[in-house]
Amino acid sequence: MKNLGLILLGLVIPLFAQGQSLESFIRQTDPTRLNYVYSQNEDCPWYDSEAKSAIERVISRSNVTPENTIGDLYLSITAICLQVGQLNTLTAMFNVSFGSSAVLFAKNYGSLGSGPLAGDFSYPIDNLETMVGVVVSDYLRVNLPGTSN
Repeated sequence: MKNLGLILLGLVIPLFAQGQSLESFIRQTDPTRLNYVYSQNEDCPWYDSEAKSAIERVISRSNVTPENTIGDLYLSITAICLQVGQLNTLTAMFNVSFGSSAVLFAKNYGSLGSGPLAGDFSYPIDNLETMVGVVVSDYLRVNLPGTSN
């Protein structure tokens, strides 16, 4: 439980953009590309390549090219998992935010979920796809009006 506190503390360290609208923060001169970075801790039971594939699938579906790198604007996605063997549960917390330089926008599209530790882990990846879909919808709404996800 002590490690969870340290992990959660690490989530509040980034600077958050305040006093700026989401629209002005994510407006791009070239909206056909969307950079992203993904990280996860060692307790996440899926390969990071599975998560990156899901992220890229959602972004590409919108005719936007995903690029796995930090750019002027990027999508910051972090998965923090906690496996509790004696309770046979997995808790996965996703932080999903737009970022620019060392600043993350205050709106977090992420969620927290728990489920059985055994079995397939498609639910957290499906949940990640849903979150990224909402982000891409906002991105398209601002940068390519008239386009739907």
